Amino acid sequence: AIPVAIFNGTHDHLFSQQASLETAKFFAESGAPTSLFLIQGHNHWYYDIGTAVNRAAWRFWHQDASGLS
Repeated sequence: AIPVAIFNGTHDHLFSQQASLETAKFFAESGAPTSLFLIQGHNHWYYDIGTAVNRAAWRFWHQDASGLS
């Protein structure tokens, strides 16, 4: 299964923390290696933290993609 990373702010007005938890649980129960990153106090606005999220996403793929072959 393809690894899944979910990044969600705890104050996101479009995707609730509960929705993120349920989505992560669904992927994990389906056999996908799943990581949920809850960003404390952050909303849906990506651009304020985009650089940090991008770095974390690349670290995630670098660590988890090695098992895809």
